[in-house]
Amino acid sequence: MIVFPKSTEYGKTLPKAKLFEQEGIRGKIRTVITDDVLKITIANKLADETLNIDTGKIFPEILVLKIALKNRAFNEKVLDAIDKGIRAAFVLFVLEYEGEQKLSIAFKDKIGDKITLAKRWTTEWVSDLELEIEGRSIDAVYEGFIRQISSGTLIKDTNKSLKEKIVCIINAEKIEKEISRLETKMKNEKQFNKKLKIKTEIKKLKEQL
Repeated sequence: MIVFPKSTEYGKTLPKAKLFEQEGIRGKIRTVITDDVLKITIANKLADETLNIDTGKIFPEILVLKIALKNRAFNEKVLDAIDKGIRAAFVLFVLEYEGEQKLSIAFKDKIGDKITLAKRWTTEWVSDLELEIEGRSIDAVYEGFIRQISSGTLIKDTNKSLKEKIVCIINAEKIEKEISRLETKMKNEKQFNKKLKIKTEIKKLKEQL
């Protein structure tokens, strides 16, 4: 079980009706929340005043939302919709089902009035979760959560901003997907010259990685 400092405890229920007021929570998303979610609790509020650290530059705090589920299977698009609806904070989700938990967090950005989620990471279901608070600012804590939940995918590089690191990850995944597609194509190609051309393309992509 994850235990955050007592000073961060909030413990207020987030009514489903409140979520349904959000523009992005309609149709299938609303149906999933109605049918599959038992209860949503704002368990913790990680902020400068609750952790005695510097506030965040984009969002001033991180809200920890515990979602008790009726079913193990759960559509992550619901998390994206809730995340976008909470416009004033980063969100760390703790999903709970029959004694097990999983964590989920997205890279959340704000440009003007627009909220974007570039990528989401979610752990497997486990009976005992661990998550450490790292850093002396909300931004550092948030980045630390992403690093831990993504199993180290996010590198520690002080010369790059978090946004730059996320862009690198997304671009690398696109390149890896294209390499995989070309390798399959090369395997099925009969003509030697075309195979050679595909092989050259793969080599260039691997150099980019």
